[in-house]
Amino acid sequence: MTGSEAYLAAIDKESRPLILLYAADLCAAEVQNGGFLQLFYNCTGVVVPEAIEGFHALHMPQTAGLVEEASKPLGSPYPRDEERRHEALLRAPGKSLDEIESIAKDTQHPFIGFREVTKDLDFDALSSRFWELVRSENGGFGEAANQYALAILKDRQ
Repeated sequence: MTGSEAYLAAIDKESRPLILLYAADLCAAEVQNGGFLQLFYNCTGVVVPEAIEGFHALHMPQTAGLVEEASKPLGSPYPRDEERRHEALLRAPGKSLDEIESIAKDTQHPFIGFREVTKDLDFDALSSRFWELVRSENGGFGEAANQYALAILKDRQ
């Protein structure tokens, strides 16, 4: 079972509101730590569809829209599988295989190679906009998440 298959099997058994909160939180943490490229490159990128839905549930539609915009170059449907996401990241900028191989040869770590190949996708600018939104939209992510969690608890009573 792949990581994405295990994730989908696990969330199928959990409360949807909690999954959305978890995915939005994981997405926010990953983008704030290293930007959208890090989110898409790492295994945590599997949560992107639920994160988008989660930001909507948190009444953060601009943040949800930005995550959706950042993920568009990876194609539709969004590639949950890490290997397929890596392939999509490498294809998205439209570079030739020779260009990609040359970049890979000149870098010492795969992530640095991905960063170089995808620099035209402007993930850094999108990440900066994301950081601003999670601090401000609907009172900021922390406040929005707290309000959402309280509403979940209230609904369970």
